[in-house]
Amino acid sequence: MIKKGKIFFYCLGCLLVIIMAFIFYWRLTNSPSFARSWDEVDFALALDHFDMLAMQPHFPGYPYFILGGMLFHSLIPDPIKSLAVFNIVITMLSCIPVYLLGRRKFSPLMSGVLTLFVNSASYLWIISVSPMSEALAISILWWFLWSIRRALENRALLFRIPPLFFYSLLLGSRLSFFPFGLAMIFLWFQDFRHRRKGDNFFGRIVIQICAAVVFQLIWVAALAAGEGGIKGLISLSVGFIEGHFNQWGGAITSASYTFWHRLTVLLFYNFFWTGLAGRSVLAALALGVLVGIAFYKMFNRKKITNVSFPYNLLLIVLLIFYFIWALVGQNIDKPRHISPMIGIFCFLLFDVLVQKDNFNCRNRCLHRQNLIIMMVLLATGVQLHHGAVLVKRHAIEEPAAYKLSRELEKINSPFIIYTWEETRIMDYLKVNYTHKRIFTYDLFLQEIKIRKNQRILLTNFVLAGFEKQAGSLQEKVTQIAVFQSDSIFDPVYHKIILYEWNER
Repeated sequence: MIKKGKIFFYCLGCLLVIIMAFIFYWRLTNSPSFARSWDEVDFALALDHFDMLAMQPHFPGYPYFILGGMLFHSLIPDPIKSLAVFNIVITMLSCIPVYLLGRRKFSPLMSGVLTLFVNSASYLWIISVSPMSEALAISILWWFLWSIRRALENRALLFRIPPLFFYSLLLGSRLSFFPFGLAMIFLWFQDFRHRRKGDNFFGRIVIQICAAVVFQLIWVAALAAGEGGIKGLISLSVGFIEGHFNQWGGAITSASYTFWHRLTVLLFYNFFWTGLAGRSVLAALALGVLVGIAFYKMFNRKKITNVSFPYNLLLIVLLIFYFIWALVGQNIDKPRHISPMIGIFCFLLFDVLVQKDNFNCRNRCLHRQNLIIMMVLLATGVQLHHGAVLVKRHAIEEPAAYKLSRELEKINSPFIIYTWEETRIMDYLKVNYTHKRIFTYDLFLQEIKIRKNQRILLTNFVLAGFEKQAGSLQEKVTQIAVFQSDSIFDPVYHKIILYEWNER
């Protein structure tokens, strides 16, 4: 006869599975069809014709993401939706390594709660349905971290190969995730520390390096072949790297922000407020309480038992290393660049809050632990609700650039509109009016001289760029309209102001 306690746990387990199935269903039924940014257009166009020189997509090509998108595009005509559905499927599959990592310490039920907690982060809901390569890379990252854990537990050479393979998939999906390769160096350091007499340590390292090179060459060689050889690929890479560290790349070498401003925005606005809380006050409060409890437990624990210190330490080091890279080498105007940190942080937070050794406590200690678990479940519920709402809005609310294009289509008189990155979306929408990307004020003045019979329109991004070159130009323009969308979906182009140029 099955005990009542077991029935209760079985029901909870079934409930977790039902919730995960609902998350999958909800994301699928609310997959978007809007191309919200230049990068999303790049990926969408690449599904029909892969050409990095034409920025379809931009360097380094993200071949594994495009390959997956092409497979789904054969079933789903809309390229944006096909990329989104691919991300949704691959994100749900990443629950497997998260669960397996949880099983190294927790019961099946608590491992399921951990998996749900990690995947409940509301901002990750947006990432998972966006036609960008972050979702695929984060999913592969979990498989990579699981393979690292397995390699730490077993020193056999066979267990050293999967991490190298997953790292290749990771870089072929999102090159900016390269800091996580530090885990391999950590593995080799552990091998060196625990080497035994007679071990051919350097031979093992050489074999692993050769395997790593072969795995990376799979996607690099394919890109080189597509670009006419290694010379073409190197030329593209040099141009991309130079661009990444200038104004459009948003790195610390190009941005006008101070170091402390970048640090504050990245840590508090991008990581905590947007990444962890999804810009929800309720979620921020719930997570803030959990973080506070976690710090209290860490600094007041007299004895730490049953903690996989080397692995947890590695995760902390990886978080710090990636955070430094995001701080100095990524665009802080785009919170999605901190997305790989969110799940790992939630994993570590759960590990601190729900230690297996604490379940051996009796009475007061056990009641306190049950209360913490209830608070984790409550925070998870808040995140799930907020994430579901965000995904629904993401699917139905038009980007500001779409609203602008729709209004411009209504204008009957001849005109031209000067834009920045908005022009990429206009190309994708195949609009029937004239638009042009422009950066230089002097060139603009020369151009409008020959457009005597046309209205001259421009966006606030163009005007701001001109004012950096020529000072205030407010007296020469008239504001026509403002188009807005949610900045959590469109971090840069969430507010587009349309102006008309008055002075010839």
